[in-house]
Amino acid sequence: MVALDLPDDVRLKQPFLDRSILHKALGNAAFDRLTDIYTKETFFKQTRQMLDEHPCDPYVMILLKINHYRTITDLFGIHAGDSILVQTASALRRTLLGMGTFGRLFMDIFAACIPRRLFNAGKMLKLETTVCSSFDINYNIALHNGIYVIDDSSLSISEMCDRAMIALSSIPDHAVMQYAYYSDQMHKTILTQQQLLSDIPKALAEHQFV
Repeated sequence: MVALDLPDDVRLKQPFLDRSILHKALGNAAFDRLTDIYTKETFFKQTRQMLDEHPCDPYVMILLKINHYRTITDLFGIHAGDSILVQTASALRRTLLGMGTFGRLFMDIFAACIPRRLFNAGKMLKLETTVCSSFDINYNIALHNGIYVIDDSSLSISEMCDRAMIALSSIPDHAVMQYAYYSDQMHKTILTQQQLLSDIPKALAEHQFV
């Protein structure tokens, strides 16, 4: 199920492929130096290829964020923060390898794209338990998940991630429900807020707030 831009002689024949073969085929630059999973650029490229090769299969785009990551690094140091990133990537690899694509987009934000029929929100939430059990620190490590059920495969991967990010951003810091689905209403709300913000300079210049 994993889409790989590989030469014919190393094309994926089964869900699991030795990572050394991937590095040899794609080059070390295709992988995040710390976590050894796809970089943002590689994730975008491989996900686009996967969706193009399976146009009839519905997929979901998932963004995962380590909540309060900056606070964790401030309290316990960069090494602890790096270890959490590595463990999160390892948990993603164990959970999703053979199902779709996954990578690290930004400092504490990961992305995954898998077939909708294989997606289970409960399984994603188990990632948090896996990560938390790996550390003995007095802090609640939480992973928030923003989910976009891809209903328009013509969108760029960046736009799909943007929609998943909108869903992710809707989750309050201390929410009990640690995942959210993107909706058109969320998008409309964001556009309305952006329009209001863009109108403020003009309103101030015209003394509309006086």
